Amino acid sequence: MEQCLVPFPNRMGTARWSVQCSSGHDKVGHQPSHIFGLGMDHQMYHKAWNGNMWVPSPLEWEALGGEFDSPPAVASWGPDRLDIFGLGVDKQMYHKAWDGQAWFPSLAGWEPLGGAFNSPPAVVSWGANRLDLFGLGADNQMYHKAWDGNAWFPSASGWEALGGAFDSQPAVASWGYNRLDIFGLGTDEAMYHKAWDGSGWYPSATGWELLGGAFNSAPAVAAWGKDRLDIFGLGTNNEMYHKAWDGSAWRPSVSSWEPLGGTFDPSPHLAPATNLSFAFDPITFGGGVPVGGSSHITVRQDGTYNFSGHFHDSGATEYNLNMIGGVKDSANRVYTFQQAGHVAGTFEPGSRDYDWNIDGQNPAIAANWADLARRADPSMKASASSDLTNLTNELIGAAGLVLAVVAVV
Repeated sequence: MEQCLVPFPNRMGTARWSVQCSSGHDKVGHQPSHIFGLGMDHQMYHKAWNGNMWVPSPLEWEALGGEFDSPPAVASWGPDRLDIFGLGVDKQMYHKAWDGQAWFPSLAGWEPLGGAFNSPPAVVSWGANRLDLFGLGADNQMYHKAWDGNAWFPSASGWEALGGAFDSQPAVASWGYNRLDIFGLGTDEAMYHKAWDGSGWYPSATGWELLGGAFNSAPAVAAWGKDRLDIFGLGTNNEMYHKAWDGSAWRPSVSSWEPLGGTFDPSPHLAPATNLSFAFDPITFGGGVPVGGSSHITVRQDGTYNFSGHFHDSGATEYNLNMIGGVKDSANRVYTFQQAGHVAGTFEPGSRDYDWNIDGQNPAIAANWADLARRADPSMKASASSDLTNLTNELIGAAGLVLAVVAVV
């Protein structure tokens, strides 16, 4: 794979485009370039240079559908092959592929890959029909999924947990067959590294190698030869720093970095998201309770919101249900959305379904929008036995550091 250009993002990758050279040449001998980006409608768009001209035209773009909340990641594992990944507004990962003839699963359709993420993806290919995809989960742990030519590993919707606690999107490179090197910025602002050597993860399945430094941007990494890596990042003083692996040791050392000078802006000046949507689907209840459902939360820059959901009782017994959804912003505020309802069983009068759809406005959402747009981590608790007070305490307790709670509904 030849990578033409990679945007230098801030910690969570607010750059909204990606440029990709496809591997080798197309069917008429040209080496095409492909550009992908998110439109203002959050749909994915594509343009290609075929060696002679821009397609579909110099000023037009091919609409590829979807609704995304992250910049795309693109890889090519062979001639006339492209694989594109993006984080949907529901925080799930989505995939589309070009096989030389058509887009899969369709021109406007995307393959859902499961998960719940708070960073854009990173993808690399180390061989034909091979893809390795990485992203930060809602718990800030690193997750991995691979395509082996026949199926997704560990499954179509499952992800392999790689441990760690990160505050930036990952960067990944491959300097050889069956080799992967992944980098991320920890919550302590230091750089961390993990490698796959063909038989196992180093230093362990969930462990990470500490590389030192203090950074305020996501890393960028390149491999220009066998057993060679070059990593770059912006320090907390906004200067560029560099570290290299030469096949036997880190240079200048394991924990130190080479200063390269300059003063850089770690936050590209891009329009923030104007709305955020979170899907909790499915919602199930433990203890054999035969009730299931789903819920959705949408918050907007002007402070308006929508909170909706549905529960259905498929058993004989009636239940009083309580549910709370939470969204934690980058300043450690949690915005809560509560709902209580009743569903009837087979032998009780009343409806077996409970639905709600609430619109409103909260000034705290508008006032703190920059913090929500920077990071929004969703969570949910539901019960047929605990009251809303207990559920709220459970949700806040599981959220980690919380400095304020905003009860929206």
